[in-house]
Amino acid sequence: MNFYYALVGPYNNDREAKGAHKSLVSHGFKPRPFERGSRYFTLSSGLAINGKHMPVGECTIRWESYSSDVIVQFVQDNAVIATVDGKWVKREERYNRGAIAYTRNRDGSRNLREIRFVGMNRALVF
Repeated sequence: MNFYYALVGPYNNDREAKGAHKSLVSHGFKPRPFERGSRYFTLSSGLAINGKHMPVGECTIRWESYSSDVIVQFVQDNAVIATVDGKWVKREERYNRGAIAYTRNRDGSRNLREIRFVGMNRALVF
């Protein structure tokens, strides 16, 4: 039996990419993401995303993307701590160091909004 890979796209926007993905699945295909990646990162205490408290210390941040939309997993000690939706946002220059951006709530808690990785000219935004 022969197997073939087909690259599908490009799309004008995320809506078109998601629609094509759905269509492929409905026809029995198993589409793969355009990009998979991961990075080690250290998170400080007191961060939450979508109401879930994030791991403190070193973790692995993994992502899959079909377009600029991204499915992000936070992994610590080989266990998935949280899975969230994000978006890649391009930046003017590459980051010289990793960083996070968060919003501080009135109660003092902090919501993770963005992760910047060393050497990338884009950020994961939640």
